[in-house]
Amino acid sequence: PKLPKGSGYHVYLDNLFVSTRFVQYARSQGVAITGTCRTTGGVIKELLDLQKSDKKDVIPWGETYSRYTPNGEVCHVGWKDQAFVLMMSSFMSGDERVLRLRKRPKETSSKAKTARIPFGNQATKILSIPVIADGYNYHMGAVDEFDHLTAQNAGLRHVERGGHQALEHWLLRTVLINCYLLALCSDVPEPREISFRSQQDFRRQLVSALLAK
Repeated sequence: PKLPKGSGYHVYLDNLFVSTRFVQYARSQGVAITGTCRTTGGVIKELLDLQKSDKKDVIPWGETYSRYTPNGEVCHVGWKDQAFVLMMSSFMSGDERVLRLRKRPKETSSKAKTARIPFGNQATKILSIPVIADGYNYHMGAVDEFDHLTAQNAGLRHVERGGHQALEHWLLRTVLINCYLLALCSDVPEPREISFRSQQDFRRQLVSALLAK
């Protein structure tokens, strides 16, 4: 659906879908795209060359390279984590960074030579990583998260043959999960009038309140 002026969608995708042409098209439709990409997705040659050179594990951990397409619509990012990761975005660049707690890779990791250096003798350490990679890590997989939330309490209503009943049941589950997430992320100060420990607890209280009403 079209959104009010000044707002829009930001979609995170994996490398199965992301290419320069697709990101440009989505941008023309008012949709921001961020995600990892394959070498065949129209990545700028300089970044492809860097990825090839890193097969010998020569790029230091944390190095970030940002390059824009000639029209400036798509930012191509190469970031050295345990491997040299290629990303694209029509909304973010690789210049902004955020601090995150990271775990030290195992000694048997194929890129252990450079990936373990920032940790020294520490098993975990707070390190600076690109915002574009951090956003991908936290927002990619929303469909899987929805499936997980749905599986916790799928409901026992029997759905007869017919698309409209299945759609109604899906919409009901979606509304219930969204209500739970909104309540969970609400910034209402403590102590709240209603508190819950889990989605099941939230639904039990919701059902009780509806019956009482």
